Amino acid sequence: MRRLPFAATLLAMVSTAAPAAAQTRLFAEDWETDASRWRPVDSNPINLLSDGAGGTCSSRFQRETVLIGGGRIFTRAGIPVRGGERYCVTAWIRGSTGTQPFLGINLSNAAGAVGAEHWLMGRAPYNNNYGGNVTDAPSDGAWHWLTAAFTVESTATHIVLKHELFSSGAAGTADFDDIQLWEGGCPSSQQGTPHATCAAPAGVCNPGGVCVQCLASSDCAGSTPVCDTARSVCVQCLSDSQCSGATPRCDTARSVCVACRTSADCSGATPACDTGTGVCVACRGDSDCGGSTPACTTTGACGECSASSTARCTGARGVCDVARATCAACTATNSAACTASGDGAACVAGACGCATDRDCGDATSGRVCDASTRRCVAGCSPAMGRNGCPADRFCTSDDATGAAVGTCTTTCNFDADCRRTAMDRPLCLTGDAAPSACVACRGDSDCAGRSDGRTLCDPDRYTCVECTAASTSRCDATMRGGRCLTMGTCGCTADGDCGGARSGRVCDATTSACVAGCREGGNGCPDGMRCVTPTAGAAGRCEVAPDASVDAGDAAADGAIADVAISDVAIADVSVADGSTSDVSSSDAAVADVAVVDAAIDAAPDAALTGDYSGDGCGCAVPGARDTSHGALGLMALAGLAVARRRRR
Repeated sequence: MRRLPFAATLLAMVSTAAPAAAQTRLFAEDWETDASRWRPVDSNPINLLSDGAGGTCSSRFQRETVLIGGGRIFTRAGIPVRGGERYCVTAWIRGSTGTQPFLGINLSNAAGAVGAEHWLMGRAPYNNNYGGNVTDAPSDGAWHWLTAAFTVESTATHIVLKHELFSSGAAGTADFDDIQLWEGGCPSSQQGTPHATCAAPAGVCNPGGVCVQCLASSDCAGSTPVCDTARSVCVQCLSDSQCSGATPRCDTARSVCVACRTSADCSGATPACDTGTGVCVACRGDSDCGGSTPACTTTGACGECSASSTARCTGARGVCDVARATCAACTATNSAACTASGDGAACVAGACGCATDRDCGDATSGRVCDASTRRCVAGCSPAMGRNGCPADRFCTSDDATGAAVGTCTTTCNFDADCRRTAMDRPLCLTGDAAPSACVACRGDSDCAGRSDGRTLCDPDRYTCVECTAASTSRCDATMRGGRCLTMGTCGCTADGDCGGARSGRVCDATTSACVAGCREGGNGCPDGMRCVTPTAGAAGRCEVAPDASVDAGDAAADGAIADVAISDVAIADVSVADGSTSDVSSSDAAVADVAVVDAAIDAAPDAALTGDYSGDGCGCAVPGARDTSHGALGLMALAGLAVARRRRR
């Protein structure tokens, strides 16, 4: 037999899809009877074995040990097929390490004479001559259930099945079991015996290759020491002889030992037999009970009430707790009488109470569930899933675990309380000074870095301020004022807060801030200036005092010169020395200084002046004489300019 790898372009996985709707099993071999439907091609026998104590439950299977090619074991007769139809072969195959088990078909006639061959399972990849490769059969010493789908030639009428231990592989064993041929496609679930290792509770392999609990009582132990061989399961008993003690009877329907099968087996306080459980009970119906326990419960005990007997349940105990057979205020399924505003909206052991905080109201109810009493109480917790306080109240606990429960207060307890409700006062002040109050600061560090200058904390009002009564270093008389006002800002309350008596600054009563000005009885003006007030007692303004050197004629013409300010025309320095102009500097057109160093122009050099006097008071010219008029002319011109400016004012 020659096997060649199929071309890569024709590689295709053999289908293992779910069977077609018309799937029919045409042939099956499990080797449990014999191998009469098979024939070998050589003189070697067909070996049928069982795993037995090998641990794998597979019943009998056929084993190949002869290395060969072309197939060694064939079905004797041809199996009828329809040309061009789809078929599937399934099988359990196990190969020892390195071996190459193969299974396939040959076209044939009814008598089984072989024709064209197709290997369908084996060492992949091998060409199956149907346009694909064989289904790979692993050689790892374990059983594998394999499937291979194919479509027979249109001329096919019969096929035979065959298998072998291929000679190109290693020597060893190849096992085949539950070989089946299907028309219409492959089944979707494993067929044949499980071929699995048996383990508890089904640790025994039966002759049919199925794992079961037992084949004999020796396979059983513990509380189920008897093997029910009809079902291959371990049970407590099959007869009374296998029971004893408190459970002397065998309930054969359930194969368990019980106390009773009929009431004849019972007596005393439990005279009735509950045949469903095999237990002696006090009652099987209300007629067996009376007094304070008139109801027969489902457990066979007499109780105060039952699902069908609630006559004793009235008033505050108007519901029957069937599980406990007692009348109660509520049950898990009937808690209408329980409220969150009372002990709780849940029913706990027949009484209204709580299991969680949610049974005590919503998340802002200010009520929690007391874990020890299972009753709702006033309280709060910030923990996830626990109830807190109403919006206008604060919890005294900040335990995030929920173990510590607090109470609701109307004032803050933690900074977080203030951050939620008063953004301008984010800190909670606790202690004797101002207990539980939201404030802007508790110390200067809380005000540090403010851009408005309010970097101190007022120790009385706990607000950020510019100054305090004890700290006025930031208050300046040349600015708003040297006093700290009651609102914590710098300013003034009297002129004395704005500088000395001649500071030219007074306190504005409207703004409580220092401003430029003067006032009778208050601060006056600096030297050289006078206070001009509109009315007596009102704040005025400081003006430059009149210049005493102004001539009477000017004063008469201009009236009283109220103010002369030589600030717009300034001769920085005019020095007339010895008749010559030493320096003339004009700066900003304001006369700043005029200094006549030598008022008497030296006449000696000019005594012999000759020539004509000319001009209109502006100077004279003497031919040949040294010009000494520039300094005097400059001085005169500037002086005239100054006087003219005074008059214009």
